[in-house]
Amino acid sequence: MFSPTCTDTLSYNTYAQCVETKAFLGAQPRESRWLCTSLLAGGKLPGEKRIAESQQWGRR
Repeated sequence: MFSPTCTDTLSYNTYAQCVETKAFLGAQPRESRWLCTSLLAGGKLPGEKRIAESQQWGRR
């Protein structure tokens, strides 16, 4: 279960950036995926929104 109200003191633009940073800081893979997925579910990764919008425009 993920937490859409999850917050973090660092700021990330994308899910991949979040996971990479957490791995660099020594987090376990399961912890980093849970945290980053929770941030994504809460809409706290602004770069993911831009990626989705650009992909949507590409389909039209």
